[in-house]
Amino acid sequence: MEHTQTAVLAAADSLVDAFSRHDREKYFAAFSKDATFIFHNLDRPLRNRAAYEAEWATWEERDGFKVLSCRSSDRNLQLLGPVAIFTHSVETEAEFGGEAVTSQERETIVFEKQPDGGWLAVHEHLSRVLRNESPCIQRDQGLDKNIRDVLSVKLRSRRRPSRSRTRRQRPMRWPGRPSSRKNAAPNALHSSPGFSA
Repeated sequence: MEHTQTAVLAAADSLVDAFSRHDREKYFAAFSKDATFIFHNLDRPLRNRAAYEAEWATWEERDGFKVLSCRSSDRNLQLLGPVAIFTHSVETEAEFGGEAVTSQERETIVFEKQPDGGWLAVHEHLSRVLRNESPCIQRDQGLDKNIRDVLSVKLRSRRRPSRSRTRRQRPMRWPGRPSSRKNAAPNALHSSPGFSA
């Protein structure tokens, strides 16, 4: 068990390290060819490694994307036979069009043991960290983003003192999705790699 844990964590560290150095070749080699990816900054899932490589190339050519650094923390590993689930928080500094941007994200990477004994990532899921969340909402990562937004609004409204008991209450405004600029650069994934780390 301890040997397996060490091997999986080594695979995760190698993947994150390659991402943090923008080592494209080594980074993508950490994923199986049929690996799938779900990133919060994309409007669709990526069904294989080739699709992610194409998206990465677009970020580089269109947005001047380059990873400057990536820090992994709050790590956890679950071993399920030939499958391992690695989760962590990632702080990524990346460059877009010459401007450095820092992102805070959470990431899940699923590894599968290979016939040669090595471990490859077969799935990666990257989620953004919402700011000004209630701690109880931050802990419940299974909640849908829109539900978390609504709950955050409700919690903030409860903390506001009433100006007048006789004043008519206004209906709660449902939070909308943040506007996106055309061709806006994606938030850094790793995050850990992965944009995905």
